[in-house]
Amino acid sequence: MQKLRVLIADDHSIVREGARQLLDAQPDMDVVGQSNCGEEALQHAREHRPDVIVLDISMPDFNGLDLLSLLKRASPLSKVVILSVHQEPMLVRQALASGARGYVVKTAPVSGLIALPDSKTGQKAVFLNEAAVELLRSLPRVPGNPYVLVGAREGGHIINLQKPWRRIRKLADIEDVRIHDLRHSFASIAAAQGASLQLIGRLLGHTNAQTTQRYAHLVADQVKELNETVGQKVGSALGRHA
Repeated sequence: MQKLRVLIADDHSIVREGARQLLDAQPDMDVVGQSNCGEEALQHAREHRPDVIVLDISMPDFNGLDLLSLLKRASPLSKVVILSVHQEPMLVRQALASGARGYVVKTAPVSGLIALPDSKTGQKAVFLNEAAVELLRSLPRVPGNPYVLVGAREGGHIINLQKPWRRIRKLADIEDVRIHDLRHSFASIAAAQGASLQLIGRLLGHTNAQTTQRYAHLVADQVKELNETVGQKVGSALGRHA
């Protein structure tokens, strides 16, 4: 199995060491470098060409967003995940708009970060919410097999999801539900919470913004609903003062 190669860039040594121990404990990850400043991060990115760069957005010698752009140019194929104490929504949106593939607050639990050694778009790190993590933890494990969804071959993982998905649908009495319907439901809930199309695309792992456009009506529906609510509030206020 090819390991996910990770570069850690943070100006606090205790954070770097903690992240290194956490990532090195994963059998499919390998920390290839650590950087305590932006200039060193750029040097290591050019030298190692890591799959993932874990970047503190507050570095001593660079503005975090500027450094993010420079890292993307220094190692274009690297996926950058921001690790920060700051959790202001505006900063998160700016980081994602600048090319970050994820944004993790340092106070967040670490159990929701998972590395995929391969996918339709190559190696990547993705985030699981706590409900998904708990579900995966509850599944029975096969001794000697590292995979959660095991395959027919000993020590292997499942390859074709269609057959088990049909069995799951039958047991759950949802035989008309497709896997794509689950993604659409996820996007609908995200839109209802006020998420932008860009953020929904990040959550679904889209690399092409056009792919996310199919969910544009979900965001538009929320805008119309909000507009109607505001209109009712304004109309009610005008009525009271008429």
